[in-house]
Order: sequence, then structure tokens, then C-alpha cells
Amino acid sequence: MPPSTAESLLKNTLNRKPGPNGPTGIILSTTTLYDVPSSHSAQIPLHFALVRLRDGRQLLAQLTDVADPSQIAIDEEVEMVTRILTTDGASGVIVYGYKFRPLLGKN
Repeated sequence: MPPSTAESLLKNTLNRKPGPNGPTGIILSTTTLYDVPSSHSAQIPLHFALVRLRDGRQLLAQLTDVADPSQIAIDEEVEMVTRILTTDGASGVIVYGYKFRPLLGKN
């Protein structure tokens, strides 16, 4: 079975290393969620952004390492990092995935 478009996009994106830690891009739009499923209640608030990568592709992703949400800004540079997405309470399986954080050294 061929990989999905999302799988292909992620694979191609992760193979590129233009930033110090991974692919980089800029924030096009943001939103913050306060009413979230119970599985994510420990992470409230959840910050999401539409990110345009250097090659022009766009991804919707969760933001991480955001100490002050008022500092999330349109056109801010961000970089892709690997983070824990969730933990299955019954089996203890930890699910990892990508998130974006503000580019280090930019302040």
C-alpha cells in the first residue's frame, strides 16, 4: 500500500535539515485551545499554528516550548522538533511526533 500524502510529506520534510535541529518555517496563523479532550487536559492551553516551510509547503502543527503565548506572532520563525504527543494510559505506550517551537537564539 503506498504511503499517504501526509506520510510522504512528513518523510520528505524530515529528510531535509535546513535548520540547526530540523526543518524551519514561519507562522502563518495561530490558535489556542482551552477546551480540549481529557487525554490532553494536562497540556492546556494547546497552541497550534499553520506553518509554511522553506520549500513553500504548509503544515498544521502544535507549538511547544511556548512560555508566554502573547509572544506567538505571525511571521515568527519556528523549527520542527520531536516531542511526546500522548501516552496510552492502559498500555503505557508513548506516542512521539513532530511539533514546532520558536527558533532558538531568536530573542
